[in-house]
Amino acid sequence: MTIAISASGNGWKERLDERFGRAQGFFLIDSENGNTRFLDNTSNVDAAHGAGTGTAQSLLSEGVGVVITGRVGPKAAEALNAAGVTVVTVVEECTVEEAWRNYEASKKR
Repeated sequence: MTIAISASGNGWKERLDERFGRAQGFFLIDSENGNTRFLDNTSNVDAAHGAGTGTAQSLLSEGVGVVITGRVGPKAAEALNAAGVTVVTVVEECTVEEAWRNYEASKKR
């Protein structure tokens, strides 16, 4: 499964971007083999409207099953939910790596 973490840049040490639709990009992690890559989201950062749904579509086309982020608007949440994507909301400031570790630890509880 592919997990997407909204990020301010490409790397484990980058800050989690709390804005889902207008995040700079998404750090994608393949939970099966650990491979990572960055999905640039700049096309939605300055969108007049529809940034969240545009971002959701981009992630769905990548086969994302889990999104870890700060805030997701209602239309984007509806699109993700309809596709069966799990949304994990992070309320504290953290890095991509910290968000990933917290997610992994929560699965073991």
